Amino acid sequence: MNLLIVDDEPDVIDGILSGVDLKKIGYTGIFTARSGEEAAEIMFNVTIDVLITDIEMSDMNGLSLLEWAQAHNRNVVTIFCTAYSDFNYAKKALELKAFDYYLKPIRYQELTDKLTAAAAEVKRRTEEKKHQDCGKYWLDFQKENRRDYWLRVFHRFSDRRRSNISGGENFDAEKAAAQMKRQADQRRLSYGKDDLFTFVVFDLYREDKLKDWNAELLDIAFENVISELFVSPETTVESLAASPPGSYHLILRQTDNHPIDRKKMIEACRAFIDFCNQHMEISADCYYCTDIRFEFCAEMIEKAFDIFRDDVSSSNQLYDIFPYRKKDAVYANPAHAERYERMLEAGQWEEVIQDQENLLHKAADEGLLTRSGLLSGQLDFMQVINKFLSSKGIPAHALQFGDDYRRLYESATDTVDAMVRFVSYVVYQAMQAVNNTEKPMEQKAPRSVVDIVRDYINAHLSEELNRASLSKTVFMNPDYLAKLFKEKNGQSLAAYIKDRRIERAKELLTETDKPISLIAQEVGYDNLSYFSSVFHDRTGLQPGEFRRQTRKE
Repeated sequence: MNLLIVDDEPDVIDGILSGVDLKKIGYTGIFTARSGEEAAEIMFNVTIDVLITDIEMSDMNGLSLLEWAQAHNRNVVTIFCTAYSDFNYAKKALELKAFDYYLKPIRYQELTDKLTAAAAEVKRRTEEKKHQDCGKYWLDFQKENRRDYWLRVFHRFSDRRRSNISGGENFDAEKAAAQMKRQADQRRLSYGKDDLFTFVVFDLYREDKLKDWNAELLDIAFENVISELFVSPETTVESLAASPPGSYHLILRQTDNHPIDRKKMIEACRAFIDFCNQHMEISADCYYCTDIRFEFCAEMIEKAFDIFRDDVSSSNQLYDIFPYRKKDAVYANPAHAERYERMLEAGQWEEVIQDQENLLHKAADEGLLTRSGLLSGQLDFMQVINKFLSSKGIPAHALQFGDDYRRLYESATDTVDAMVRFVSYVVYQAMQAVNNTEKPMEQKAPRSVVDIVRDYINAHLSEELNRASLSKTVFMNPDYLAKLFKEKNGQSLAAYIKDRRIERAKELLTETDKPISLIAQEVGYDNLSYFSSVFHDRTGLQPGEFRRQTRKE
């Protein structure tokens, strides 16, 4: 324990040092100062527990010294001494919450008692701070405790989702609720069975756009957006965290069991989906349930994951969990195997893709499609493809290469659109494999999809070019082709087409005397005015100015 004695009279300091057994009281570090400024410098560098200071000093007096200490967060037990019985001094000392105050001359036994009491006060304050710190730690721990509790709950249900994609053991709502209550009690979480909660599950379709993001930064971004949209003064956040696979959850406890504003909840869900679409370029679903009593939370969370397993009709959807009714039918692809084999044999690649897309969307519209149905359809379709390849003498494993195939295969049962992308990719790969076996051995290795599309664009600049027409050249779903092209080429299809048209126009303006109107048509612009506008945006010059300038050079 450190003691600082401050007095501008050296005899007073010497008297205290010789007249009081400071070490016996418990003071192991003893410091002295002849002025307030000197004392402040010592306190700046050393933790002082008890301060004895004269009030009247020539520079910084004792009262100012204590004000400085408090302004600099020095929690020091202070004893003032003075030669004058001044009421204003005593009043100011009380305002500054000084520990004690006495008049000179010093009586050493009285000072010993005051210093002993000051040492006890230091110990009391230390214990009090320790309890405060423990209390703060407990509150912080409780926040993490609640978050971890709900994370474990969602992990348990997501494990059931993965292990029971095709069905499995029946869910015992009463048993699950009892287990949740027991685990909450073990964690000292004061959840009563009638407490009201709201929870939202955000299911993200993490497409290629997110694959290079730092996972931690991604979590922070989504958690900040969710907090801004959903948290209100009428609720407390029990948990907000990423919940594998590819989802987040938000648990809100409704203050005083006050009903939630469902309209605002729906608006917040739609705003989150819009954020994902516009700013992250991904798809998302929101599953929400409001005003749910704690004893029914397990049942509602299980129901949310039932929807995960059950509904795959589309993405960017909003689901109210409570009224949702599980589908009775489990759609499996009808027996079109022989017809598909004939179509593939006839080279009707695009027709196969279109037929699959129509069948899947029809099943979804009729409420027949579930995740297990998509899985069955995926397996059936792969059998058709493998049988067709086998008939051509091509090994079945010819398609199973690269990250694209694995990613599309694993995500195919998420939605109808994901399955269509997978079917398009597989059909195109099958077509490539067949075409390669029919080419002479000396021919070069097969080109990538992006290479084929780039070459086609360069050879058909005068024609109408868009992702719908280009997808037909490679028998691929237009949306998937657009994503693949941007990923591999570094820019969108539309941007690439525009760049190539302007570059070709520059070549024609430089190397030929063709009229500008004819050049515009050759690079795909029927409207001369629009062509001139686009050309100016890209080059800073009108076509005629560009021609004159390049020829002068």
